[in-house]
Amino acid sequence: MGKIGMGELILILVIAIVVLGPDKLPQLARSLGKGIRSVKRYIHETTKDLEDLQELKDIQKDVTDIQKDLKLMGQGLEHSLESEVKKVEKEIETAESEITAAVEKEPEDIPAQSSPAAPAEETPAQAETLENNTQEETENG
Repeated sequence: MGKIGMGELILILVIAIVVLGPDKLPQLARSLGKGIRSVKRYIHETTKDLEDLQELKDIQKDVTDIQKDLKLMGQGLEHSLESEVKKVEKEIETAESEITAAVEKEPEDIPAQSSPAAPAEETPAQAETLENNTQEETENG
């Protein structure tokens, strides 16, 4: 279908005047104008709704991409933490085995001690100091 030319438009108007009469033609023109405006408004609103819908789809895609990125980051962090925990556990096991080995080895290195109830022998210097203290107490007392 092509565009309506000037000659075709005049022919339509002549037929409309003959069929409807000159009195009803202005009413028909107003109704037709209102109908055309209504269709244009509907097309404009529908176009705007479609644009909004596309914008929402774009936002939804962005949110989905962000969710994927966050999930990957979380998995990376989880992997890093697991790796660090394993390292710390190995260090603890190593330290524990070193401590256990040191504790097991230590009693062999410590010389046997006499029982704590046995008195130690006094040295001559200690005996002299004890005598001097005893004499001073006797003189003062």
